[in-house]
Amino acid sequence: MVLSGVVLGTPLLAQGPATVVIVIDDTQVRPGDGPRVAELIDTLERDLLGESGAFGIVTVGPAGLNIDLTKDRQRLREVREAARAGHLEFKGAANPEMAAGARVASLRGIINGLATRSGPKAVLMVGRAATVTDEQRPAWNGLRRDADSARLAVAWFDLGSAACASGPSATDAALVADTNLCATLSSKPSTTAALLALRRRLEP
Repeated sequence: MVLSGVVLGTPLLAQGPATVVIVIDDTQVRPGDGPRVAELIDTLERDLLGESGAFGIVTVGPAGLNIDLTKDRQRLREVREAARAGHLEFKGAANPEMAAGARVASLRGIINGLATRSGPKAVLMVGRAATVTDEQRPAWNGLRRDADSARLAVAWFDLGSAACASGPSATDAALVADTNLCATLSSKPSTTAALLALRRRLEP
């Protein structure tokens, strides 16, 4: 199996029961972002999701394409097509501070819900950098501790270019324990490296 020139072994989730939750911050998805989100979903289905793994999808904003844990790949394809058609695009003015707060609320529920679930677990966040304020920092740090306690891998896929380049202390990419798990979606090498790092984190 080849992913952007890198040979992978068996699909990640084919190694055993596993759970991946994809968090799409549709408050930060801009016109033109849809094809990149769709391509990421294609890649996840083709190269990482085995038939035995469960996945869920959560949108932070108004798109409302929230999917409970399932193994039904058709649901994944529905979100892929919605992204490609531009249905996840947010037309309002960007507010990074509010985006960070919304992600805190969404991620807290996801991490708490996955904490007792057995097997490899990961949360894949897709969006743009949302600056974490000093007031929000304790909440972000708490989420990071909770994710580590739940043995939950967190990966960040940035639709812009600021999060990974700025470093984990500057943005919500601080939730990512391994800098290799922070990727810029416009860069295939960066995305490939993050997916391979995610694989290593989730191997039994």
